[in-house]
Amino acid sequence: MEKLKLPEGENKLSLRFKSERLTNEAGDSKLRAVPEVPDEMGDAYLETVSEITGALNEMLGQQLIHQAINASPGANEIDVEAEAVSAALGEMQPKDAAEGMLVTQMVALHNQMMYYMRRSIEDQWETEESLSRFLKLNRQFLACLQGLLKYRNRGQQNVIVQNVNVGPDGKAIVGCSQSPPR
Repeated sequence: MEKLKLPEGENKLSLRFKSERLTNEAGDSKLRAVPEVPDEMGDAYLETVSEITGALNEMLGQQLIHQAINASPGANEIDVEAEAVSAALGEMQPKDAAEGMLVTQMVALHNQMMYYMRRSIEDQWETEESLSRFLKLNRQFLACLQGLLKYRNRGQQNVIVQNVNVGPDGKAIVGCSQSPPR
């Protein structure tokens, strides 16, 4: 099967979404972000979803995108939010599904943090509560970031040596050293 080509001048497909209102039998409705993908670009879309989420399975990749969108508070325009979330996931460049899940959490945490920061500025009566929530989310974000970095390094710790002194006998001294008093 021949691989589909992207439009000329583009090196990867950018995900575009439209908002769609879904209504259940009870009459409740909610907005949902639906990807805008021409039929002939279906494979390129799935490849892009896999690339930005790190998931080999397209269903998992789409689920990660929707989870990050749904965890973003106050999205006035769900399609714009979907595109921003997709771009943020892509920028973090997850390499596999585990990284994709961590990155999804980080995007959702970041969006929540910014919501509470904005709320602390706009609503003078809830400033302290909003800042408290912001700080809690920030700690969780930093924990996720640390987990992601640890996972990417596979738990290996690197030591960077900046100063090495080699004595006349060919022995190297790494770190701080003091000469004995003469």
